[in-house]
Amino acid sequence: MRITLKAIAEKVGLSPATVSHVLNGNGANYSEATRKRIIETAEELGYTPNTSAQAMRTGRSGAIALIMSNDPQKSMLQQAIATSICERLEKSRYHLILSMLPDEKLTDPSFFPSIMRNWMVDGVLIAYFNQIPKQLEELLTKQNIPSVWLNKDSRYNCVSSDDANAVKLVVAHLHDLGHQHIAIVDYTGSSLQTNNLMRTRYDAFVEKCRDLGIQQSVWRQEGYVSRAERINLCRAELSKENRATAVIAVSYSNALPVQIAAQTTGLELPKDLSLITFTDDRTNLGGIDISSILVPLKSMGDRAADMLLRQIATPQKQSRSEKLDFIVNYEGTVGPCPINCPQR
Repeated sequence: MRITLKAIAEKVGLSPATVSHVLNGNGANYSEATRKRIIETAEELGYTPNTSAQAMRTGRSGAIALIMSNDPQKSMLQQAIATSICERLEKSRYHLILSMLPDEKLTDPSFFPSIMRNWMVDGVLIAYFNQIPKQLEELLTKQNIPSVWLNKDSRYNCVSSDDANAVKLVVAHLHDLGHQHIAIVDYTGSSLQTNNLMRTRYDAFVEKCRDLGIQQSVWRQEGYVSRAERINLCRAELSKENRATAVIAVSYSNALPVQIAAQTTGLELPKDLSLITFTDDRTNLGGIDISSILVPLKSMGDRAADMLLRQIATPQKQSRSEKLDFIVNYEGTVGPCPINCPQR
């Protein structure tokens, strides 16, 4: 005998409408405990939705598209974000479709209506952080497609990490420890004109150092820099008489050459040099735990999925963007400014 929504509702002691909302992917406004109880009961009773009838009745397919550029310099999706999105959507009976496309496709006025129709998706998540085509933003707004951006700075429909605040907090903490000369390092070749994320971190660093009267150094070059050359460049900076006593690396790949350069110039972390890096997870380099500015990846995926589900439920209503705090762990390679440093 086919299990009905009414049977599930009687089992959990809720209305059929509530059960229907949760099992049809509209449960974002219900508590986690309520959603869990309904879903577990449905599974226990062996409920299987009639997806074709459901789509015809509700006008929804139960699918979400995650759109990325096929250019790795423009799009990136960490495993932790993808996992949290999938887990969050699954709780509301949605599944994820991943698509990597060229800019020409993404800016074609007929593209998004076609994916909503042909791919049968109810909304889109966009993971696009660098050189975002203006036409893409305009198309999504004009066509009123339920959509949420990952890590884009905008007033509406975005979930992003608060990079500027994280940089300012770290600079202030280093200043409190006595550091009067701080460097920020980025030898990945990213352009400050086109990479919004790096521009945000750089501008926040310069602003906070200026506010506190701290000497600042920017270690970077336009264009690709090999790993061996990164070490040489860091070694040259650390060999200067009036060197920085603390370094903020914008990524793990920038922290490693700083650590190697410090070791080869006789500097001990954190006794002679403080080092902290932006990273997706706790970082250990050569047996040393590097102080970390942890990107809130899981929270970002969770919030983005919830925001999109709310938009699908109320298509005409935009969502105010959310900025998420980083988790800063100073243990490891951050310490007081060395007493024998030339700046003291």
